[in-house]
Amino acid sequence: MKQVFLKKEGTPVLTLFFAGWGMDEHPFMHLPFSSDVLMCYDYTTPDFDVQLLDGYQEIRLVAWSMGVWQAACVWQNLGLPVTHAIAFNGTPTPVHASMGIAPEIAVPTCERLDQRNLDKFRRRMCGSVAYAAFMQNAPVRSVEDLKTELGAIITRSLQLPVPQCPWNMAWIGKGDLIFLPQAQHLAWQTENVPYVDVDVAHYDAQLLQQLLTVFSWTNN
Repeated sequence: MKQVFLKKEGTPVLTLFFAGWGMDEHPFMHLPFSSDVLMCYDYTTPDFDVQLLDGYQEIRLVAWSMGVWQAACVWQNLGLPVTHAIAFNGTPTPVHASMGIAPEIAVPTCERLDQRNLDKFRRRMCGSVAYAAFMQNAPVRSVEDLKTELGAIITRSLQLPVPQCPWNMAWIGKGDLIFLPQAQHLAWQTENVPYVDVDVAHYDAQLLQQLLTVFSWTNN
C-alpha cells in the first residue's frame, strides 16, 4: 500500500487514516487537521511501513470503506499501538453476501470497470449533490490502476480469515449505496461493536474531516 502524511508537524498524536478503494491524497489534502495525519491507500499489496509511526505518544485509527478491512488486517498482523479506532461506512468483511458488498456485485464491478462505470460509482459514492465537489479534488489514478487494486482486495478478502481489530465505534451512513446500511448493521452486531447511524452517503467530506480531527473525538 501507499502511505503519505497529509500533515506532519511533530504533534504527539497521530491519526492513522485508511482510505477507501480508488483513493489517493488529493481529496483530503485541503482539509484542516489538528494533529499529524498519515493516510494509507492503494491496497494492491498489503505492505505497511510501521517505522512511520515511530515517535508518536498516541495513535488514533480512522478507517473508511475498504480501509476498514485493510486497517484491521494491518492491526492484526503488526499489533499496532492504537488507542482508539473508528470505522466509517465499511466492514471487516468487505466482500460478503450479507455483511459487505455481495460477490455478485463486487466481482462484475471489477471486471467491467472503465471510465464510464467509475464515474457512475463515484456518483453513487458521493450522492449527486456532493459529486461535483469531490471531482474538483478527485484522485489522480488510472482506471487500470484502480481495477488492479480492486481485484487484489477482492481476492485477499475472500481468501483470508476475518481480521480482528478493537474497534471502539462504527459510523454508518443511512444513505450509503456502496456498503448498504443493513449489511453494516449485521457486521457490527456480529462483531459486538457499537455503531451510530448518520444521515450521510458513502463518502462525506465533512464527517470524514470531523473524524480525522483529534478534538472531535469522544473519550467514551
